[in-house]
Amino acid sequence: MSRINPARLGVLATLALLLLLPLLLPLGRVLVPAHQNPAPIGQQLLIENAASRIALRGHLAQWLDDAHRHDIDAIRQLPEETFSPLSGDVNVGYRDTVVWLRFTLQRRADAPALWWLEVNPAFLDQVTLYRASPPADEGREIRIDRDWSKRSIPHRTALFAIELPADQSETFYLRIENATALFVRPVLWQPQAYLKSALVTALLHGGLFITAIAIVLINLFYWHSLRQRLFLAYVAFVGSVALLLFQSEGYLLLLWQPEQPFPAKLLQGLTQVVTIASFYAVFLALVEPQRRWPLLTRWLSRTTWLFTAAMVLLLLSGQPATAVPALWGYLLFLSIFDALLCVRLAADNDRRAINYLLCFSVLMVSAGLRVAFLFGWLPNDFNFSHVCVWACLIHWVLLQMVVIDQIRQIRREHERAREEALALSRAMKSELGLRVEQRTEALRQTSQQLQQQLQERGRLMADLEQTRQALQQSLEYEKEINAGHHQFLRLVGHEFRTPLNVIAGSAELLSESDDASVRERALARLGSAIRRIRELVDQALRQDRQEGSVWRATMAPFALEGLLTEVADYGRSVDPNHRIEAYCPHLRIQADRELLSVALHNLLDNASKYAPPHSRIRLTGAFSDTSIRVTVADQGEVIPPQEGSGIFTRYYRRQGQNQPGLGLGLYLVDHIARLHGGSVRLESDHPTGNRFIIELPHSPSRH
Repeated sequence: MSRINPARLGVLATLALLLLLPLLLPLGRVLVPAHQNPAPIGQQLLIENAASRIALRGHLAQWLDDAHRHDIDAIRQLPEETFSPLSGDVNVGYRDTVVWLRFTLQRRADAPALWWLEVNPAFLDQVTLYRASPPADEGREIRIDRDWSKRSIPHRTALFAIELPADQSETFYLRIENATALFVRPVLWQPQAYLKSALVTALLHGGLFITAIAIVLINLFYWHSLRQRLFLAYVAFVGSVALLLFQSEGYLLLLWQPEQPFPAKLLQGLTQVVTIASFYAVFLALVEPQRRWPLLTRWLSRTTWLFTAAMVLLLLSGQPATAVPALWGYLLFLSIFDALLCVRLAADNDRRAINYLLCFSVLMVSAGLRVAFLFGWLPNDFNFSHVCVWACLIHWVLLQMVVIDQIRQIRREHERAREEALALSRAMKSELGLRVEQRTEALRQTSQQLQQQLQERGRLMADLEQTRQALQQSLEYEKEINAGHHQFLRLVGHEFRTPLNVIAGSAELLSESDDASVRERALARLGSAIRRIRELVDQALRQDRQEGSVWRATMAPFALEGLLTEVADYGRSVDPNHRIEAYCPHLRIQADRELLSVALHNLLDNASKYAPPHSRIRLTGAFSDTSIRVTVADQGEVIPPQEGSGIFTRYYRRQGQNQPGLGLGLYLVDHIARLHGGSVRLESDHPTGNRFIIELPHSPSRH
């Protein structure tokens, strides 16, 4: 342990004596008798012209109604000796009672008639003034938590206007009730003098509250920047102390002026709880006693938090008379206990403990004297008018200096940590640079290897993807081929069955009949069936051919007019039941003449099947700016629009039609048109029939 400086020890002893002053004052009061006022007490007060403020101390008589049962009528019947004369102000401490005060006033003729009676302190539950001398009245009641509109003089303290007759004695009764400490100081004021005094007091209190707001805002900024628990605890402590003074001095109720019951006592008790908790939090954050006594600090912390929680429950249950004295008592215990711990730490030159003692000494002395007075340990004439305000201001200034010193210490620690970090950085820089170079070279080599592996993998993946796509296309094509084959086989079986049956029947007739006419009809039917089979085979072969690419080698320019005429002549030779016409200007196109002939034959065959007998079928060719159009128009039944897109698919058969065929004709037309870079479409106009239009790109010129 380090040696203790005698000067420092003297300072610490003085601070400890100041902190223990609240306990020493009652002892001194007992050992040293107070000065006795030789004037008689309890006599009437004579008001003269020169006075502007007159304290009723020494002119009061007191009677305590512990049963809370006496009203003003019963009090007026009591004899004078029932009231006990008081040498000072009223102070009964925390006692569940109603205080009745009796005093007599007499005004000289030259003194003012109007006076204001102020009953301090501001935080009394109920104060009622009665006039005892004739004519008696029913009293004027002032309550802090309600009925503010009934006050004749709205102020933070209880004020009564009194009109006194000249040279006559007037007796008054004051009924005072309070749920917590009961201390009363009645004072007579001239109105102008009271307003001046109230203004000075309001300025002093306003300065205190403005200082509290500034401290709260500044330390909230520090807490937001540095995230130190001390700043947040200091904000809570200063804010709760300022709010406690704001309530106890009556400013909150003056601003609120409630008409209905207002929980003023509950709010004050909860504020006291927050004050005690934040006071202990400041002690923990500033002194950090857990460094020296971890178990003791843990016990004290748990005791404090459990006690504050119990007090909150007690206040919420409506028992402020029990909770408030317990809170003040625990605050006194906590102040003395913390001070003793700090004195022990300060003896070892602990800077934190010394700062705590310096900044809290003034507040602890003020708070300790206040607690001693509330408990009735100090004389009634002890004056606390502005002591608490000045003590708070001095304490907050000292504590803010400690907080600023804490900020400087934090900055010094940050700077020291920064210098250590920079030194460590410089020490490791060279070694780190060498390791970085070695690691960079190793990473470069690894990167090259990985790049090569990635390239090889990319090639393999590309090959695999191509193989997969090829396999997928092959599978899809195989599925399509299989589906087409199955459908083709069904159609072939259906279409071949009829001509085969005809062949079988004709062969049977030929073998059984010798009639020439019967045999001739059988041969004709046999030839027709054979031609039908040949047509079906030719359609299948055309499909197989157009799905290949041999047609490209036979493309050459030719005259479209000759092709249309040839197709029309063939149609008239095989279908005499329709009027087939062909018209085309002199056009030459670049195409596969044989495939285009197949497409036109299929369109003409389709028109012959579905057009009514003796109707006209027209083949035309036309030239446009972008293409050459070949049209096959009939006058048959109009194809519905919903079937227009499906008729060009393979094996498509229209519903409700019994015409023979494999459903390949229009499919071949569409495929041939697309192989030439063109297209085919259907236009149906009711009632004129259907038009199939083949559009082909043209390159030769028109003749």
